[in-house]
Amino acid sequence: MPRLGVLILGEHPPEHLREIVRHCEALGFDFFWYADEKFYRDPFVGLTVAAHASTRLRLGTGVTEPYARHPALLAMAIASLDEVSGGRAVLGLGAGGSGFPAMGVTRRAPPTALREAVQVIRALLRGETAELHGRVVRVHGARLFFPARGDLPIYVAARARRMLRAAGAVARKSTLMMSANRSRGFAQSSHTKSSSARR
Repeated sequence: MPRLGVLILGEHPPEHLREIVRHCEALGFDFFWYADEKFYRDPFVGLTVAAHASTRLRLGTGVTEPYARHPALLAMAIASLDEVSGGRAVLGLGAGGSGFPAMGVTRRAPPTALREAVQVIRALLRGETAELHGRVVRVHGARLFFPARGDLPIYVAARARRMLRAAGAVARKSTLMMSANRSRGFAQSSHTKSSSARR
């Protein structure tokens, strides 16, 4: 049976967001995704609000990226959300692009960036000290100072062929995701790759 989720932008104040989350859970949705669109409300803050307003929904970024948000900080944020939510966090990761020109951020070598980001995030979630002198991502003796869930799911969003290959390199399974936007009158499909702690 397919699992269903809802993706929202960070355009809702906390009280309205709580109502949306409760309604989604009551309707039986499995996932609640919060977009990382720059200059809207922060997704990790919104997902923390969602964690306190729900008991069953899986909570994830839909999707965040490893450029404006360093992978070490992503590991810290998603592990904190996982702790607050009682183990319900999932990390949605993609190449991003939202708000990059305004912030002076360059979207460099996306397939490489995603592979390196997942490598660093996985190591940190497993409690390891991360060391990587990558093409895009660099960390020097980084580690989390609190326990995290080493098998926390990471969903890598990809559509282009090179991105799909990169996602496949860090994943154990592939998921076809369909989305619809009633206000814009279109449906869209994309693939996500879910990685495991062993990668």
